[in-house]
Amino acid sequence: MPADSAKTYTTTLSRWTDSIPPDCPDAPAARAREQSGSSRRRPSIPGRRGRILGDTALFKLSGFLVWLIAAAITVVWVLGIRKLADSGVTRQTVNTTMLFFSSVIVVPAAGLSPFHLLWIFPVSWLSGTLSLTFPFSLLSIPGELFFRACSIGRHP
Repeated sequence: MPADSAKTYTTTLSRWTDSIPPDCPDAPAARAREQSGSSRRRPSIPGRRGRILGDTALFKLSGFLVWLIAAAITVVWVLGIRKLADSGVTRQTVNTTMLFFSSVIVVPAAGLSPFHLLWIFPVSWLSGTLSLTFPFSLLSIPGELFFRACSIGRHP
């Protein structure tokens, strides 16, 4: 790079805007940014007031509703295990419910977005359904403990 062109690429905004040719389409915007004192600004979206999407109340409320629906599904499946414990519950049902339960607990404990449950639940269902084949059959070890925990307090 020649020495005279290196001068145009300095770190200060004023020198950068001075080096912009007048026929450049971004020249007026760059000079306006220089006069306002801001080097780079994000385009504003009307009605957002500069907030990012994760900070909006609607986003947090919808995330809580996703978690609440996931917790309700998990409770219904646990109650189903308790109700059908005498007549027989399949290993796949217990393993799927165990994965649902663990995801409902782990997602908020790890500080993850509740929207992760939208992909974790289908993967949990698929993993629980495949729990008769290896390596998914290893889920039956903690699944047996989960079944016993779900059956606590039941009278046969």
